[in-house]
Amino acid sequence: MEANIELEQLRREATRFEGERRAWQLLIRAIHLPLYRRIQLLGQLQSANLVSAHRAKRMLCISNTMTPQVKYERDNTVVLRAMKEYLASNPSHGLILMYHRILKGKLCGETRAQKLYIEAGLQLYRRNSKRTERSKRRHLDTALHENATWSMDFMHFRLTNNAAARTLNVLDDFSRECLLIKGGFGTSSLLVAEQLNELVARRGVPAQIRCDNGPEFTGKALAAWASSKGIAIKHTAPFKFYQNGYIERFNLTMRSDLFRWNKFSSLEHFHQVAEDFRYEYNHIRPHQSLGWVTPAAFAAVNRLH
Repeated sequence: MEANIELEQLRREATRFEGERRAWQLLIRAIHLPLYRRIQLLGQLQSANLVSAHRAKRMLCISNTMTPQVKYERDNTVVLRAMKEYLASNPSHGLILMYHRILKGKLCGETRAQKLYIEAGLQLYRRNSKRTERSKRRHLDTALHENATWSMDFMHFRLTNNAAARTLNVLDDFSRECLLIKGGFGTSSLLVAEQLNELVARRGVPAQIRCDNGPEFTGKALAAWASSKGIAIKHTAPFKFYQNGYIERFNLTMRSDLFRWNKFSSLEHFHQVAEDFRYEYNHIRPHQSLGWVTPAAFAAVNRLH
C-alpha cells in the first residue's frame, strides 16, 4: 500500500516537472516577443494546464493589469425565487426581516441580498409623510424580567358587513410576547378586567400595566380589580402615544400584517386568524430589538438564567 502511494507521488512530480519543462521551453522562445504575442502564449499555457496562471504571468513578465479579468457571475435564480416566494406570502415584510428569516447563513450574505432585492424591484412602497417638529421624548422604563410590565391598547377594525369592532392587545414589555388578542363589539372597564383576570390565571400577575387614558382603562371596575391583585395601573399622558411605544409598535405590525391582507366575516373568524398571527409573531418571526430571535425563544433563554 505504501509502495503504491509513493509511486503515485512520483508520477505526479514527473508530470509537474514535464509541464514546467515544456513551459520553460516556450518561455525561452518568447523572451524577445512583443507583449501581445506573450499574452497569446499565456493563453496557450493556461489552456494546456502546464503551469498555474499566476506562475505563467510571472514567467512571461505580464502583470494583472495587462490581461482582462474574468468576472465571476453567480447564479442568483435560487435566491431570487426564495425571496419572491417569501414576499408573496408576507407582502408587508421588508428586506431585513426577510434576510434574518430565510437567507442568513443559508443562501447568501446581506450585501448580495440587498443588491438583488433592489435590482429585482422588490422594495416596499413607502409614503412620504409630512415631517413635523417633535418634542423631546423620554425613554420607556426598561423591564428587567417577565411580568414586570405589560402594555395594553385597543385597536379598531370592521367586519365584512361593516360592523365596527375592537380588539384588546396585551404585550409583555420584556420579551415582546403578545399575550392576548381579544376582539369584541362592546368594551367597558368590567370587560377589560375580566379578560385580564383570565390572562393572569394562566400567565401570572404582572407588577404593573401600562395603558392610555381611555374610558375602558380609567373605570372603577379595572381599578378595583388591579388593587385586589396588587397591580399598578400606569397611565400615559394625554396624546403622548410614544409613552406606550411597545404596544404601539406591535399595533403597527398587526395593522400591516393582519388587517391589511385579511377580511373578517365574524368575530370567530377574526379570533382564528388572529391566533395564527399571534403564534407566528411569538414563535417564528424574529425581533430586531431582541437580537433577531423570536420573543418566545428570548423568554425561554432568560427563564434558564
